[in-house]
Amino acid sequence: MKTATIGDLLETGSIHVGVTASDKADLLQQLIRSFGGRDGVGDLRAVSDAVLEREAMLSTGVGDGIALPHAKTPAVTKTLAAFATTSAPIAYDSFDNKPVRLVFMLIGPPSASREHVRILGRISRLLQREPIRQQLIAARTPAEIVTILQAAEENIPSQ
Repeated sequence: MKTATIGDLLETGSIHVGVTASDKADLLQQLIRSFGGRDGVGDLRAVSDAVLEREAMLSTGVGDGIALPHAKTPAVTKTLAAFATTSAPIAYDSFDNKPVRLVFMLIGPPSASREHVRILGRISRLLQREPIRQQLIAARTPAEIVTILQAAEENIPSQ
């Protein structure tokens, strides 16, 4: 089965440029709210609970200014994503103790575990590249974000 591309998972309304958040919890809630009304989301409160429960287990701040919050929940019927750049670095309890500027949130049903892991791996490989991170931080519109991610994704092997 072909793994969905990052572009397949993002909608313009789920891409946020220059987010201002008071803290990690505020940042996560802003991204979670962007799933409201999206096709495949049955219960936004349950999505929030799943994301926060997963985050409480172990921070999804993976280093280099990147956070990959994610959760699997029966509250959604398909895999969806949201993405944000922040206007300023936000403390996130990351593995490297550095604040984040790039946040990619992934939610999906429990039945999509394999796809979930593949997508997280793809976005992780993309965001490990310093030039891509810098381009994303400099982007000013959701359309720019999509263009940058699609171009970068074309240059990594699919899984």
